[in-house]
Amino acid sequence: MKNIVIVGAGGHGRVILDILLAMKKNCQLNILGFIDDASFGEVLGYKILGKVEDLKDLKAEYGEIFAVPAIGDNFTRERVVKRLESLGINLFTAIHPTAVIGGNVTIEDGTVVMACAVINNSARIGKAVIINTSAVVEHDNVLGDYVHISPGAHLAGNVAIGDYSHVGTGANIIPGINIGKNVTVGAGSTVIRDVEDNAVAVGVPARVIKYK
Repeated sequence: MKNIVIVGAGGHGRVILDILLAMKKNCQLNILGFIDDASFGEVLGYKILGKVEDLKDLKAEYGEIFAVPAIGDNFTRERVVKRLESLGINLFTAIHPTAVIGGNVTIEDGTVVMACAVINNSARIGKAVIINTSAVVEHDNVLGDYVHISPGAHLAGNVAIGDYSHVGTGANIIPGINIGKNVTVGAGSTVIRDVEDNAVAVGVPARVIKYK
């Protein structure tokens, strides 16, 4: 039995709760509740147990604890993950049962794969990545750490996405494209050429409109 907390009590956290409840049908999970530095009370019947630092006490009570980071912003998610790791909290990978995971796929700890997402053969997914609802990550993709692929985004084969990058809702990336680190691809955009680090690319076809 794994003791699980969700770190972040907002909308993203509620979706992760749904994933964990669906996963409980096939594996033994004890969902303790939520951790949130800015909220208190409860969410959908699960208590907000305190702040991240309070996990020290929970760890003393329960022993081994696993955490799912429920933070949408990529850089904030990294900061939270580093705090969790400093407290000796393990990261848990949450994958909705309706997601399709191909053969020879690797997914690092703390990643969340939401309902109806597809990750095809030989893709490599980094640490604490979000693969959102109905996103498609095709064969041989390589996604760095703290990436966010938004709902309905389609990444064709052999695409590489650098750390901290965000692909917007419904965006499309053609085969073989390299997206740098900390890139934002706008919602509905179609990427047909490589995008450099720190760029914001929007449109059909996508064009860089500024750098961060």
